[in-house]
Amino acid sequence: MKQTTRTLITLVVLAAAGAGLALYASWGVQKADERHEAQKDHDDRLFAPEKVGEKGADGGTVEVAFVKLTLTTSGVTTTVERNGNGAWQVTAPVAAPADRFAIDAVTSQLQTTKIKAVIDEAPDAAAEAKYGLVAPQWVLVAEVLVGDAKERRTVTLEGGIENTFDGTVFLRRNHERTVYSVPGGVRWSFAKTTFDLRDKSIFPADESEVIALSVKGTHSSFTAERDGEKRWRIVQPFDDAADQEALKGMLGALKNEKAIAFPDDGAAFRHEVGLETPTLVATFTTAGAQKTTLTFSRQQADGGDTRAFVARDGALGPLLAEVAPTAPGPLDRSAGELKDRAILTFPRDAVRSVRVHPASGDDVVLERSAGTDGGAETWAVKGPGGGPAKPFKLATLLWTLGSLKATTFGDTRPKDWAKYGLGPSARSVTLVDGAGAVLARLELGKDVPGKPGLIYFRGNRDQVLEGDASRLTEIPFTAAEVLEPAAQKKDAGG
Repeated sequence: MKQTTRTLITLVVLAAAGAGLALYASWGVQKADERHEAQKDHDDRLFAPEKVGEKGADGGTVEVAFVKLTLTTSGVTTTVERNGNGAWQVTAPVAAPADRFAIDAVTSQLQTTKIKAVIDEAPDAAAEAKYGLVAPQWVLVAEVLVGDAKERRTVTLEGGIENTFDGTVFLRRNHERTVYSVPGGVRWSFAKTTFDLRDKSIFPADESEVIALSVKGTHSSFTAERDGEKRWRIVQPFDDAADQEALKGMLGALKNEKAIAFPDDGAAFRHEVGLETPTLVATFTTAGAQKTTLTFSRQQADGGDTRAFVARDGALGPLLAEVAPTAPGPLDRSAGELKDRAILTFPRDAVRSVRVHPASGDDVVLERSAGTDGGAETWAVKGPGGGPAKPFKLATLLWTLGSLKATTFGDTRPKDWAKYGLGPSARSVTLVDGAGAVLARLELGKDVPGKPGLIYFRGNRDQVLEGDASRLTEIPFTAAEVLEPAAQKKDAGG
């Protein structure tokens, strides 16, 4: 090998080695920068319980679970902890369920908020006073369990005053000397009182969980229970179907009611605010025959505003709270108001035949049949005459019949139905299923005297009902009203 060749090879090797060293150095610098950025991001977070680069047993993100929060505001310390079921509970200075949304706001702020700037690394006493950290505005201690080993880690944050220049808040962490500035929103999440952290629901149960309800109020007393199909029914002072939406709305409104204060409980206070002579008492039964009672009272000082209070006893735990004066309103209703006002109740999909009996002339008979080859079902006029029926007309008719509501309830099982224009000869609509069984029958009676626009009805109940006559426009009292146009022409001999 010539000397020039050996020299060229040597130069190539040296160049490759140099490039490799440069690449390695560059990679090392990049990795160092990444580690530095990761460490900075970790340190800048208010609370980063996991260590930089820490992984779970499966190599994924390490699991972090908040288990305890201790907040001191205005000299009062509130402790909130997870119970055995994983739910948050206020444990001091009272024992009560916690407001999970307030707790979520705290834990979310802890994990996502970052320090904006370092303000002072070694403040003296005068500086600490200037930042409001000699006697902090609030103090938060958060505890978490980290990883499979459930290692307990904590952070302590002390909040100072607001920096009026930019709206940030001065803060100190883990009793360090350094003072930081953080976004002003931190104060609203962390400066919480016991009241702020308590669940303020007076009846934290869903409507679907309640199986019975008994109310004694100023307007009336009633008892409602769910039947075998889980539909509400009034069982006292009469036995009748209940307005499902009214009961749902009542319990939904109650669930949304919140306490506006938690006064100190005691026999003397209960007597003072009238809970011994309540304005309304409601008892709820949930699964397992668990009962909860709400006792409401109202109090009006001389020339002052009306105040309302509620005492809760039973399965949902004891509670005494001040509530809005309107809080018992949704429950204080008469049994008559809660009665189901539906004139007819029937399964629309089960209807296979409709018979309309007019005041005079032949009955209009309509039948539904299954579509061929999986097509849509069709309706046909079977008499008088015959031919395909307008499907939208039938759909509208069934919807109208199912949505008819009584405006007034009249006599039950009257001796003389004909007095109201009701009975076998009355105009009527009869709905029949595929087996020929009657699903529902609506009878249309006379006009209600002195009530323009209202007529008498008889539906599912053996009771005279009053309702809106304008809804009758959807009932086809003649075949021509429901026949398809082509069928009408053919039927007329065209």
